[in-house]
Amino acid sequence: MLNDPFCRDSCYSCASWKTNGFCESQACTFEQKHAFCCRTCFVPVVDHNATPTTTCALIYSGTTLLINAPPSTNGVEPITFIPPATSPPTLSKISVIDRCTLTFTEADLTVGTPHIGPLTDEPLTGADTTAFGYLCTCLPSSTY
Repeated sequence: MLNDPFCRDSCYSCASWKTNGFCESQACTFEQKHAFCCRTCFVPVVDHNATPTTTCALIYSGTTLLINAPPSTNGVEPITFIPPATSPPTLSKISVIDRCTLTFTEADLTVGTPHIGPLTDEPLTGADTTAFGYLCTCLPSSTY
């Protein structure tokens, strides 16, 4: 990957050239590839539909990943507050990995129903959609 804010393709044929091996070709110099097909040859393609990896849970607002929640790491298990926004986000769905539990809390710190993994793109309803914070815990690897 190339870290160049000016990385652009200057030729409309770059996609077909890449298919034909231009980007991997030893016949062209780095400078030529950079000048003609910088974006196509050097900027990785990101699959926006792929499920992100997590160590505990993913929390979405609409289709936007809002929080990639790691598990709590100390014995106190603190609540992590959902980041404030201009308007409070409406939480829409979650994914929780196997052997982990995600629990939402309300503004008065009332604890909601635990969501026990494995869950993938589980829709949220009721108070969970407007939660104030969350707690994500996982069983240690020595227990399974």
